[in-house]
Amino acid sequence: MVSRENEIPALPTTPQNILRYYINDLSDYEKGEILDYDKIYFLGKSKEKKVDGIQSNDKNKDLTESTNGNNHSNSKSGSDREGKENKEQFNHNYGYDDDKGDYKIIVGDHIGYRYEIVEFLGKGSFGTALRCIDHKEKKDIAIKIVKNKKKYYYQASVELKIL
Repeated sequence: MVSRENEIPALPTTPQNILRYYINDLSDYEKGEILDYDKIYFLGKSKEKKVDGIQSNDKNKDLTESTNGNNHSNSKSGSDREGKENKEQFNHNYGYDDDKGDYKIIVGDHIGYRYEIVEFLGKGSFGTALRCIDHKEKKDIAIKIVKNKKKYYYQASVELKIL
C-alpha cells in the first residue's frame, strides 16, 4: 500500500506543498516568492527552462528573443557576450525583464502561479499582449504586461481607467 504522505498533491494546493514536492523545479527567486500566494494553480516550466536557466527548446528561445527585440548578431565572441549577459540579466527584475523593461516571455511558464503563457499575441509601445490560460477559472484570457518603467506604468494606469 502506498503511503498518502508520499503522494504528489493535485493543483490547486498550498505553497508549502509545492515547496515540499516541487522545490527542485523552482528557481531560487520563486522559492521565496511562492510564499506570498495563498493557492497555487499552475507551476509552469521547471527552473532549467526559466529565465535564470537555459531554455532547452530553441523555438521558445527564438520567441523570447524576438519578442524582446534582442539581436545577438554582433561582432563580440560568444563567450564574451554570454558573460556580460549573465551579469546583466539579474539587474532587471531578478532576470525576468530585459534591459528595456520588457518581460522575458517563456511559453509554458506561469504568471502569478495561476496563468499559463500559451502564446505571444503582440507588442505595443508600452507593453506586450499574451494569450494565457487562467487555471483558477479554467478559461482562455489575454494578459497585457506593461514595461517595467515608471512612465509606462503611469500610461497603463490611464489606459486601465479608460477601459
